[in-house]
Amino acid sequence: MWSLYGQPKSDSPGDVSIYQKNMLNFYYVSTMYIGSNREPISMVWDTGSSETVVQGHTCSSCHLKYDYRDEKDSSFKVLNPNERTIEYGSAVTKGFDAQDTICLSPKTETCLQDANLFVVT
Repeated sequence: MWSLYGQPKSDSPGDVSIYQKNMLNFYYVSTMYIGSNREPISMVWDTGSSETVVQGHTCSSCHLKYDYRDEKDSSFKVLNPNERTIEYGSAVTKGFDAQDTICLSPKTETCLQDANLFVVT
């Protein structure tokens, strides 16, 4: 069972706690682990979006710079290499569709295999 507020719901070995940082009651950020190498990335919990958006290493307009190297990840799969756009209010972002593993912890097997991603370019 997963808990989003820091404490597992029981003492079962498969339980995972997810610490969420409250950013001025505006949004919540958690560390997730992506890919076969379980690279830690900060993700914003956006309950109004149907997309799991990650910043690709080729993103030239991204403000947060981290080095997610999908080419070093054996579980990363491009679903459609053709670039498409997503609109968020008045903002537009470009990227492509892919799949990868997303984990809640680097030390557990509590992972979602073949999770659909939108990789921002």
